[in-house]
Amino acid sequence: MSWKITQTAADAYTTDKIYTPIPRNQIITGNKAIVMELLWLECDPHNMHFNNELEEVFWALTTGSPDISMNPTGFISNGGCIAYGSACMHMLTSGASISRKPYITNLQSADGHGILLATDSFNVLVDTLNSGYTNIFYFRLYYRFVQINTMEFIGLIQSQQTS
Repeated sequence: MSWKITQTAADAYTTDKIYTPIPRNQIITGNKAIVMELLWLECDPHNMHFNNELEEVFWALTTGSPDISMNPTGFISNGGCIAYGSACMHMLTSGASISRKPYITNLQSADGHGILLATDSFNVLVDTLNSGYTNIFYFRLYYRFVQINTMEFIGLIQSQQTS
């Protein structure tokens, strides 16, 4: 699953709602329901040049409100945070600067289990500081479908409802 987000202005906090292939009113057969198991997230801040000292980029996936602050403490304490990432150019030297992109976030536990997502949508938030550009972000989310029991499904739906 992939998508693109373009900032509304240079260094502007921008959010977008992404719809998943999970149907809103899925038919549960027997005692099983199908959900997404999120495995990896790739983020490519496509035209981030990292030419300025203290140039920063932030991105996040959340099932919570898209109006939350992008600082890590406020973001993670929201409770709906699925993944959060950032990159920063701390010091600019006279030599060449290399930044490795895309940035990949592993969403799996040590046992190889990903984050279960049962909602039909989630929010993606991006922000930059000191870039001076309207940036484009390319995202790719790797997932698989898994079956879970109905009680676990109902609990996931209740905990991941978006506003």
